[in-house]
Amino acid sequence: MEKREYWVYKFNELSEEGKRKAIERYSDINVDFEWWDSTYDDAKNIGLEITEFDLYCRTIRGKFTMQPEDVIKKIFSDHGKGCETYKTAKKWKEELKLIQGDGEYDDLSEDFLKELLEDYKTILQNEYEYLTEEEQIRDTLVSNEYDFTADGKID
Repeated sequence: MEKREYWVYKFNELSEEGKRKAIERYSDINVDFEWWDSTYDDAKNIGLEITEFDLYCRTIRGKFTMQPEDVIKKIFSDHGKGCETYKTAKKWKEELKLIQGDGEYDDLSEDFLKELLEDYKTILQNEYEYLTEEEQIRDTLVSNEYDFTADGKID
């Protein structure tokens, strides 16, 4: 056994080099958990189940758990007019009114699903980018009052 003694610092007490190393080392601190849960819950609330997404491959998959008309109603009641999902729902509400037969309804429903999933993929991408911005990493390291070694490692 050996005894070690060294100084620890709060993030703001680190040298600029120590801060840079800490930010680099803990670049995933805000996404090292299931950060997407609230977005998945929002989708589920409007009748869309996201079954898979991959931000690196830029793919997303999902399915409706309600009829498209009910999804549109939920979006109108739960999402603001400035939200892309609201704009998508408004567009597809008009499209669904114009359909003639079942085949056309199925095709339009599938297209609506794809477009809505694209909206959610963008939401997830934006959320990930926000959480991994240097400023957000810095805020997390400061607000959690971690102790750091001089080289930016959490002690």
